[in-house]
Amino acid sequence: MVVQSLEKLLILQARDSKRLNFEQQLQQSPREIAAVEARIAAEKGAIEAAKSEWHTLESRKKALDGEIKAAEEKVSKYRTQQSQVRKNDEYQALTHEIEGTLAVIEKLEEDEIAVLFQIDEAKKRFSETEAELKKNISGYDEKNPHLAGAGAAFARKPQGSRSERCGSPARGSGQSDPGLRSDRAAAGGIRCASP
Repeated sequence: MVVQSLEKLLILQARDSKRLNFEQQLQQSPREIAAVEARIAAEKGAIEAAKSEWHTLESRKKALDGEIKAAEEKVSKYRTQQSQVRKNDEYQALTHEIEGTLAVIEKLEEDEIAVLFQIDEAKKRFSETEAELKKNISGYDEKNPHLAGAGAAFARKPQGSRSERCGSPARGSGQSDPGLRSDRAAAGGIRCASP
């Protein structure tokens, strides 16, 4: 009889430790999920920043292209005027304007090349950040079912039959240990009806 009571207590102790372990996992799961979601949000912010930088550089490149085209049109206009002037002073002034505009075009083209390199770097950063986010999201998806599974397993996990939880005799045994019943009820917060 004492051996049976001890066996039941050991079974109860094992189940209680499992229950406590599941409760701890359930309490930690929301924090872990929130931490992962915060990291994903930060990475999404980094992606948006990289994308914004990329689009800003693309806009800068388009603006430089427009400035270069306008300067080239100016050079073409000056050359046309240069062929039509009759005075040497006017010709020299237009030559000076053409040279100045060509210097501006050269500077704009250098700026455009620098912007193209920056665009390539921005695209690379964007791709790397996006790949890292996708990897982290897939890791989150892999981890999230595990965390959700722990909660579901706890919710589905039977805590033993009522007779085992309350220390009432198994059917047909005809024996009960009232001390065991009250110990179990106190330890697990289980309410058991008296026999």
